[in-house]
Amino acid sequence: MTKKEIIGIVDGAIKSQIDTSVFKGDNQNKPGIGSNQFREFANICLRAECYEEVELQVMYNKAKDYPNDKKNPQKRGNSWDKLMLNKKDTLADIVISCMRKVRENSSEEDCLKNLSLMFGYFYWNARIYAAENKNKK
Repeated sequence: MTKKEIIGIVDGAIKSQIDTSVFKGDNQNKPGIGSNQFREFANICLRAECYEEVELQVMYNKAKDYPNDKKNPQKRGNSWDKLMLNKKDTLADIVISCMRKVRENSSEEDCLKNLSLMFGYFYWNARIYAAENKNKK
């Protein structure tokens, strides 16, 4: 899988599925996801022994973000569990979908390296959209 193909997967998700208002600066005290979480995932991919480790970590982050609000059980999280543009998928669901596309198109030896690149491209995009979101305020 080429870097251009990985960038295409990330760009496609961001332009058509992800509500970019979820991206915030890492030092901002507001709901959302900081770009450094993506950089952390890029590093996790380089240390992981298998693809499943990384997917489980994304699912764990989604579960952590789910608010246990007994008064409002329909309430969703603010980052990994936040519903995106189609009002059906969460950010974690979309990221996992991207991961699976990378996995399908990568050799077993290159899968984790390519996932690290994918999260790196998410990081760059998150930084750009976080800056734009900050300037909108």
